[in-house]
Amino acid sequence: MLPRAEPTPDVPSGEACEVFEDCCKCSGLTLLPADVQGCSISTGIVVAEGPWGIHWVEFDGMSLAEGDGCDQPDAMWVHHEQNGERSVELCNEACTTYLDGAFGELTIGMFCEVG
Repeated sequence: MLPRAEPTPDVPSGEACEVFEDCCKCSGLTLLPADVQGCSISTGIVVAEGPWGIHWVEFDGMSLAEGDGCDQPDAMWVHHEQNGERSVELCNEACTTYLDGAFGELTIGMFCEVG
């Protein structure tokens, strides 16, 4: 069993988390149209628990282009830190598609090296 860790105080959950599954989200994150609340998506990855980040974002199995900022016309997503967690912000057409619920599944992929 993996050790448990306390997330940083500014992380909203305030509960202990399983390092690789709860804090690092090694298994990724999948959202459905019913989950839509805005184009900024908290991933639940607790920054203080590991260096791992977000490696890809897909709509219905199709990769979206990562950008350095949503002001870039071809950028479909960017990531940043917010309240001690890594967040994804969907940009441009990807944001519109997400808000319209015009997708079957949004998948956010992470990579963790366990060992």
